[in-house]
Amino acid sequence: MYIKNYTSSKLIDQETKLKSCLSILFLFALCMSCNSSEEKKTTLEVKKENLETLVIDHTLKINFLKEILKDKNNKILYAYNYTNPYIKYKSNKYVRNKDVRYQGRMGKPSTFPEYINSFFNSKDTTYIINQIASNNTLSIGELSNYGYNILDWKTIHNDSLKTNDGFLISKDSLERLSEHRSQKREFTIYGLIFNKSLNLAYISVDYFMSHGTEMLYKKVNNKWVFHKIIGGYQY
Repeated sequence: MYIKNYTSSKLIDQETKLKSCLSILFLFALCMSCNSSEEKKTTLEVKKENLETLVIDHTLKINFLKEILKDKNNKILYAYNYTNPYIKYKSNKYVRNKDVRYQGRMGKPSTFPEYINSFFNSKDTTYIINQIASNNTLSIGELSNYGYNILDWKTIHNDSLKTNDGFLISKDSLERLSEHRSQKREFTIYGLIFNKSLNLAYISVDYFMSHGTEMLYKKVNNKWVFHKIIGGYQY
């Protein structure tokens, strides 16, 4: 009887120790699994953040412009029977004031980034503001290699110069340029702002320095196509 009780007690003690070890191993495996999931999640978030940072670069912007400018059948972009006009680019000026001209769509005076995000169905205005800041240094001069008459105003005029009225080219060159511009006409592209999914892009096009059209482009089957007019303005 004593031997049986001793054996039974020993077996119970060993079983308890085994359960304890298994519990410790389970908790360890669970912790490792959680850490691995967190590491994967962090890695994915970093990759996503890097992707957003890398893809909206100079090459993306130039390729976008090159693609939409090819469509000369788009009479909204190439208005007034333009054939090969001079094309300028300017970044939007952003100040933090709320503008009443956006009240029609927004229902209240709003900022430019808030207005753009209403078409992107997003609330991340910082994403828009960063693109506006980046566009301040955008030069589209290389598009002239593809047959477009690109007018890079930064190479022609500098507001900070006090001599020659700020012009960087001679008076004769300026007169020839003015003559060509009057013959071929010109328009100015503003904006160039993408949504986070990189399937929508906003631009506005200014004509005769008097009025302009705001439009959205959409990526369909890996191609940028005109989507719709979203607004217009006059000076």
